[in-house]
Amino acid sequence: IAARAYDANSQVDFSVTGTIEPITCNVAILPSDNVNIGTISSQHLAGIPGGNGPSTVISLQFSGCTSEVTSSTITFSGEPYDGTYAMIYKNNRSGSDAAGGIGLQLFTTSGNGAFTPLGNGDAYDFQFDDTETNTFRMLARLYTPYGNVSAGAFSTTVTFNVSYQ
Repeated sequence: IAARAYDANSQVDFSVTGTIEPITCNVAILPSDNVNIGTISSQHLAGIPGGNGPSTVISLQFSGCTSEVTSSTITFSGEPYDGTYAMIYKNNRSGSDAAGGIGLQLFTTSGNGAFTPLGNGDAYDFQFDDTETNTFRMLARLYTPYGNVSAGAFSTTVTFNVSYQ
């Protein structure tokens, strides 16, 4: 429909509609959101500051992203081991059945093979490629900063927040 102004003071109104779509992705934790890193002998770690157990692969899988998503910033949080080792996550278990002197070390590797720690407050910029699914891989392992390890159960929670660019 054509709109015409009849004289110099005529007003023509029009309406504009649209939708603002959120930038999103589906995110899955693989192998699951409850990761079991296995059993390690306390003798294997005792007396060895910086000793660690075997690594377990954990992945964040991004799929079904809106077309504008080209990267994400993943920010990690959890309870730090202590003031010196904030990049290690503390054992949340307590009492006589809790492992002592041990924490969780979480990191990723860059293209050049360097390890990047993913401790409390750390953020990592992850670039997406042109595939349908993008996978951010991490390694998790038990770690003793001081070598004073006692046997028991280990449990911690790591939270990640994702923002998209």
